This record gives sequence, C-alpha cells and structure tokens, in this order.
Amino acid sequence: MKAEIQQKLQAFDKETFIEKKSLVQQFSNLPSLDFETRLTTIKMFYPNMIISKINQTIDESSHTESMNVINTLKFTVQFKPFMKFNVTVGIDSTKAVDKLKIEPVGLCVVVEATEIVRLIELTEKSKDISFFLYSINVLYKLQQKRINTCYDIYESFIKKVYSVNGIEGEESEDENKESQDDNNDGDDKKEKSKKYLKFIKFANTARLEIVFNNRKKLLVDWKLILKEKDGSHHFEHDINCFLFDEKQKLVDNLTGLLIKLTKASGIYRALANLIDNLIKT
Repeated sequence: MKAEIQQKLQAFDKETFIEKKSLVQQFSNLPSLDFETRLTTIKMFYPNMIISKINQTIDESSHTESMNVINTLKFTVQFKPFMKFNVTVGIDSTKAVDKLKIEPVGLCVVVEATEIVRLIELTEKSKDISFFLYSINVLYKLQQKRINTCYDIYESFIKKVYSVNGIEGEESEDENKESQDDNNDGDDKKEKSKKYLKFIKFANTARLEIVFNNRKKLLVDWKLILKEKDGSHHFEHDINCFLFDEKQKLVDNLTGLLIKLTKASGIYRALANLIDNLIKT
C-alpha cells in the first residue's frame, strides 16, 4: 500500500495540476471560453464523451439598440453507443446564455429515457450546459457499472443456476463451444462477441433476473433516477430486490439486506453472496 502511494506521489505533476486548476477556475462557464480550450478541459474530466460537428455562427441581424448580437454554437455530444444529443447554445454579447436547446437524436439505451427527458427540461430551463454535460456523464458511468456488474454475475453464475436474464445454462455452454471453435480467429472475435452479449442482454434493461434450478427467482430492479437533493439534481442508483417462489409468488423483499451487503462489500460482492446463499437453500 505504501509503495502504491509513493508511486502516485512520484507520478504527480505539480505544473500540470496548477494548469488544470487554473483552467477550471478561469473557465467554469461555457460561454466565457474559447471553445477549443473548453473542449480540452472537458476531455480532461469526461474522457468517454465525444463532442463533434462544432459550428459557430453570429446573427448580426439581432444587433439593434434593444437586442444583443447572438452567437450561436451548435455541437453534438455522444457516448457511444448509448446516447447522442444535438446541442444549440445561444450566447449574447454579455457572454450570457440567451437560449439552450438539447435534442436527443440517438438513445440506444432507452430504459432511462424518461429521466433523460427530465434532465433536458431542467437544463433548458436553467440554461446551464455544464450541468447537462456533468449529469449525462454521471449517468453513462452508472449505466456502465450496472451493465458490467450484471454481466460479471452472469459469467460467475450461469453454470450454477437455471438462467440469467433469460439465458439458460445449456445455451451458455453452446455459446462457449462456438467461442472455443473460433479461437483460431483470435481474441478479437471473442471480445466482440462478449460486447455484443453485454449490450443485447444487459444494456437495455434495469433488471437482473436469476432463475435457480429449483425455479425460484431473484429479481433485482436496478433503476437510475434523477433525484433532487438540497435544491440540486443528480443521478443515483435506486435498487430493489425480491425473491419469488417456483410459482412466481413473492416470498421476500430482500432490498434492505442487499443495501446492507452493498455498503459492506460493494454491489457485485453483495449480489454474489446473496445468490450463493440462495443456491444452497
């Protein structure tokens, strides 16, 4: 542990830190900044975000005694392959945001679509583009955590239970055989197959469903919600967990237990411990 801390201290670049801190302090608002510099700053904090199709125009016709010149900035924000938005920001001569429009043009993961619409409405009302960029980045990270955790549970337990999210154990063995037969094609094909399975079975759902060999079922309802706290909004996990018997009758609400286990050991280990114990019963 000490060696790891020392390594991080050695890697710390004071000049880079000061430069980044200065950028954040000086350019905390989008309209006040040369957009090229702003993009550099954004990529520092949101490495998974792709900003493209940048177009800047000035509407001289709006420059009258009672109106300011409107500088319109248009660009596309994307998190491949999950979300894509067209953004239009109107900036007046005082460098204040005069208008803000966000249009979703590609939501491959629609399970959080309602929450995204709420986020857009709040952002357009507040005219705070920084809030939108931050929030959508948080949502993407939470989606990735859910997908990866559910897929890891699938890989760990598919041979010990009847099915995981509709994929039966035998079906999984057939897929593994095909994967082994394709070994001559290299690891690239296997990795693509893994990503495809992740996306198809675990990306566009807020549920993890484990059916045990005795046909009892564990259902984890894992939503991502835009929650208001102390006057601000942020995305967070909203997890509920239920156990059903072989006739699909609710047996127990395990939400409290799962939350306690998650606080103690993290969500994957909490789910794994829960499933292990249910396999034994």
